[in-house]
Formats: sequence, C-alpha cells, structure tokens
Amino acid sequence: MSREPPNYGLVTQAIRSRSLTGFVEHHDPLRARPNERRPNSLFTGPSVPYQKQAIERSWTEAFMGTAPQALKAYIDMHTVPPRDDVYGHFCAIVQSSGMGKSRLVDEFSRTNVVIPMNLRPLGTTGFPPADTSVRQYFSSHGPFITQHKSNRLWLCLLKALFSETANVIKGMTFDSHGKNRRSFYEKVVCKAEEKYNAPRVVTLTLAWQP
Repeated sequence: MSREPPNYGLVTQAIRSRSLTGFVEHHDPLRARPNERRPNSLFTGPSVPYQKQAIERSWTEAFMGTAPQALKAYIDMHTVPPRDDVYGHFCAIVQSSGMGKSRLVDEFSRTNVVIPMNLRPLGTTGFPPADTSVRQYFSSHGPFITQHKSNRLWLCLLKALFSETANVIKGMTFDSHGKNRRSFYEKVVCKAEEKYNAPRVVTLTLAWQP
C-alpha cells in the first residue's frame, strides 16, 4: 500500500502561519490535479472495457443476501419511533471498492425512497459515475470556504432537491396525472403507433395436392 510522502513545506507553512489553509487547498478532494495517476484504481490496463462491462452487467443480476433488509432494520431501530438521543440521522457503509456498497443502496431503493448523490472526486474512476453537476456546484466555490458558506450551500441544495423531488412524485390532480407519468405514456403510445402503422409483411403458405 503506497502512501503519499509528507510535504514538509506545507507543515512549515502551517506552523508559521498558524493556519491549515495550505493543507486544505493541497488535498482538496474535488479539485483536479494535473497528470494525476491512481495506481490502486480498479480501472487500469488493457482489460478496462471488460471490467466496466462486467460491473455494469452485475447490476442487472438478482441481488443475493439480506443486506437491504438488515439496512432497513438498522435505520428503523434509530428512527422508529423518533428518538431525541440520536445525534445525527446518518450512517456510514464502509467497505473496499467493488464490494457492493452502491449496489446495496440501489437494491434498498427498490422498496424505500432514496435520493442518491455521488460526489466522486474529479479524475477518479468507479461505478456508479459521479453526479458532476452537484460536484461542480460545491467545487466552484473554491477549496476553502467558511462554515457559514458551507451551511448555506448545503441548505440551498437540499431545499431545491426536495422541491424538485416533490415535483417528480406529485402533480396528479382529479383530472390528470403528473407530467412525468404523462410523458412516459406519451412515449409508449408513440412507439406503439409506430409499430402498428409500420408496413406489414404477410407470408402465405400454399399447399397443393395433385
């Protein structure tokens, strides 16, 4: 396992200035670094296309095990009924790359409401890919921001996120469905009509007996 050697210049600068700004700017995980190489990446070498295809296909296979049910039971244990002694309603799923963390969350989302968000650092590889627009939303404000600004960025994002989510899952009135459901069936009907109106080829088999 390789480790990055200590940068004594940054250490000296931090001691003299009594600030960790240099460390934050140097190790900003969302900032692209020129010619950055990650030897421990899963996607290196000539077999990259096959590795990617294998991972993508693995998500279409039936999920094995009861991890989604265990995750649901763990969440319910800390939230049902509501508890005041819980510091924060979050948990970490820690495991090596390729062990199924994201697949677990995806399987969990089949029976529970989940809004996935992937802030994978720029220049790294992995599956699922990063949500680049969200990552850019944060990284465009620089590597070092105040706590107040960070809170504002997150609050604004969460407010917009839940607002758009409500627009997606709601919208049905007494007279009509929401726009997403209407759009879905409009596309279905359009394709059905194309197939129905396509030229038909009729094959006749004639049997002749003397």
